[in-house]
Formats: sequence, structure tokens, C-alpha cells
Amino acid sequence: MRFIIAFLLFLSSFGVSAQDQPDSANLLDQVLYLQLHARLISRTGDVLWQMDNNAYTISGRTVDVRLEGSNVMAISRLTPYLNHDEGVLLVAQGEVWYNRFSAEDVKYLSGMTSIPLSLGESALFFPMGVEPHGEEDRSFILEIEITVDKLSQLQADNK
Repeated sequence: MRFIIAFLLFLSSFGVSAQDQPDSANLLDQVLYLQLHARLISRTGDVLWQMDNNAYTISGRTVDVRLEGSNVMAISRLTPYLNHDEGVLLVAQGEVWYNRFSAEDVKYLSGMTSIPLSLGESALFFPMGVEPHGEEDRSFILEIEITVDKLSQLQADNK
């Protein structure tokens, strides 16, 4: 207990003034809202599985999307960077492990891309690539639709 009090006193000695404290409106303006819609699509175009999710983050902070099935695990790391011109650079990294025939026959795919977006605009990210036809053992496409916007803009639109 004494250590905690001493630590708090140490921190208070740095003298943070009220001017150094960001106001809550400025903080809320920095919060980004990601809408995610993931789909697993067969070669014939049928949707085998889908999921919707929302995430909140700030510029430069990664949001992880983890999808697990009986024979597939995909991790997508999405990092939005807010530009000064109210645009977003979305860095998307994907890693996928999957097997079709046995647990010993695991395939690994990875990729990374940067996607410039306007706020509110959607982008499609394919962690496994777009074209499965060249691989006889992969009969599906994993697609993640991502929309990035400021939380403050969404709140203003809903009023």
C-alpha cells in the first residue's frame, strides 16, 4: 500500500496542468469505428458462413479479427491510420492456417496490404487471396468487408 501511495506521489510531482489534459470532445474525435463483415464463399459463389462485428480503436492501434472453424483459422490484423485530410490508410495483414484432408496436412498463407480509404468508405480484404481456382485443395474464398469511420461522425449521423 505504501508503494502505491509513493508511486502516486511520484507521478503527481510531474505537475500536469489542466491545459495538458485533453478535453473529452477531442478524445472522442480520435476514436475510429470499424464495421466488419466476414464471409466464407464457395467456388460456386455460395456463402458458406458469415459474421458481422464492430470494433473501436484509435489511429495506429491494431484490431485483431480471429475466425476459427473445424479446419481453418484466420487472423486478420487491421490497423487504421487517420490522415490529416480526413482519410484513412488501412494496413491489413492476414494469416490463415487450413487443412482439407488431415490435421497433418496444414497449409499456411499470409499477406499484407495497405488500402487508402475515405472515412465511411468500404474496402474488401482477402486474407487468402482472391483466386482459389489455381489450388485444387482450396475450395473457398475468405472475404472481409471493412468500413472505417470516426465514432463522432456516426454519432452525428444518428442524431
